[in-house]
Amino acid sequence: MNTSFEKKLYEKLNEFRNKKFVVGFSGGRDSSALLHFLNRFRNEFSFELYPCHINHRLRKGADEDEEFALRVCREYSLELEVISGNVRNIAETQGISAEQAARKFRIESFAKLKEKYNADYIVTAHHMDDLIETFFLKIFQGTAVYNLKGFNYESGAFFRPMLEIGGDEIDEYINAYRITYVNDPTNWDINIPRNWIRHKIIPEIKKYNPGYLKNILKLQNDSSALAGYLNSKVEKVRVKKNGCVYKIDLTDFKMLSEYEKKYLISSVISEFCRPGKQIIENILDICAKRESRRINLPNDFIFEKSYNNIYFFPSVAVESYEYLKKPSEKVVILSKIGKIITFGNELKDKSLKVRNRRKGDRFGREKIKDLFIDAGKDLFVRDTSVIVEKEGKIIFVEGLLDSKDIQIDKIN
Repeated sequence: MNTSFEKKLYEKLNEFRNKKFVVGFSGGRDSSALLHFLNRFRNEFSFELYPCHINHRLRKGADEDEEFALRVCREYSLELEVISGNVRNIAETQGISAEQAARKFRIESFAKLKEKYNADYIVTAHHMDDLIETFFLKIFQGTAVYNLKGFNYESGAFFRPMLEIGGDEIDEYINAYRITYVNDPTNWDINIPRNWIRHKIIPEIKKYNPGYLKNILKLQNDSSALAGYLNSKVEKVRVKKNGCVYKIDLTDFKMLSEYEKKYLISSVISEFCRPGKQIIENILDICAKRESRRINLPNDFIFEKSYNNIYFFPSVAVESYEYLKKPSEKVVILSKIGKIITFGNELKDKSLKVRNRRKGDRFGREKIKDLFIDAGKDLFVRDTSVIVEKEGKIIFVEGLLDSKDIQIDKIN
C-alpha cells in the first residue's frame, strides 16, 4: 500500500471484518475510490458488499451516471441495486425542499436495503473535506455552536470510514490506480455555497496553513460533545411525532434552561428546515408569552404555541377540507390529517358531510369555538378535529360531542 488513503482506510476497516455493507455508490470520485478499495479487500476482510445507486432524477445526465455505476459493478462482479424516485414530486407532496426530499429518499432507500440484506452498516464516502465544508456552511448560515459538526464515523445505521481522509489523498489514490469516475457538472457551480467553499476557501487555507483545518475538526468534535450533553438534558421532555406533526409538552419545555430550549427547538426544526437563529429566537419569544400564536416557517411548516403544547406541522394539516360521505360508505379516510373515521349502525347508510371547523359553527345555541376554549383544547386540536353534519346540522365534534356510531382512529 503506497498511498495514505490506503493506509488510513485499511487501518479503519480492519476493525470491521466479517461485516455486511450496503455501500452508497454514486459513481463520483469519492464513492468510486471507496468501492474500489472495498472490492480489493473484500476477501481479506470477509466483507459482503451490496452497492446501491440512488437516481434522484433531478438533473440531466442522471441516467448516464446510473449506467456507469452498473458497468463498474459488473467489472467488480458485484450486483448493483438501483433505486430511482421522483424527488421533485416527493418534495411537492410533502411540502419540503428538493434537497430535503432527496436526503429523505436516500436515507429511506438505504434503510430498506439494509433490512433486505440484513446488513451491519450503510457505508458512505463522506470524507474530511466534507466535514470542513459543512463547518463553514453552518457558520455562514448562522448555526448554533452545538451544531457545527455534520456527521460522525458511526451514527445509527451509517458508517463513514473516510472522515480522516482529505480530498487530496483521494485524488492520489484515484490517480495511482487509474480509477474512472463520473463528474457532476453542478459541483463546479460556485453560485452554490458549498461549491464556493470547496473551490475558493478551503484551497486557500490549505495553501496558507493546513494545520488550521485540523483545528476546525477539533472544534467540531467539541461541538459534537456539547450536543451530546444537551441531548441528555432534554431527553426528559415529551416530544411526540405523528406523521409530520411534532408536539412538545409545554410544561416540560418550560422547565428547561434557555440554552436547552434552543437546542430542543433546533433539533425538531432541523427535521424539516434549516434552524436559523432568528427563527429559534422568535419561537422562544412566543413561548415565553401567555397567548396562543402561530407563525409560518420555511417549507410550508407552521409553529404553534397553544395552551398545553408546542406544535410543528405542515400547513396542509390545518387547511379547510370537506368530504361528502355516500350512503354506501362505512369508512372515510382523511389522509391529509391522518385519520380514519368509521361509521356504525344507521349512520353508515346515511349521506353525511365530514369536515373541519368553520367560522361561526354552532351546536344548538353554543358556538363550537367557545366549547373548544372552555374545554381547554389547543388551537391545533381545534383545527384538526373532525366535524360531522347530517342534513345541515352538526351531530358530532371530535373531542367534544361524542357518538357511539362514529369512531376515529389515527393512521400510523
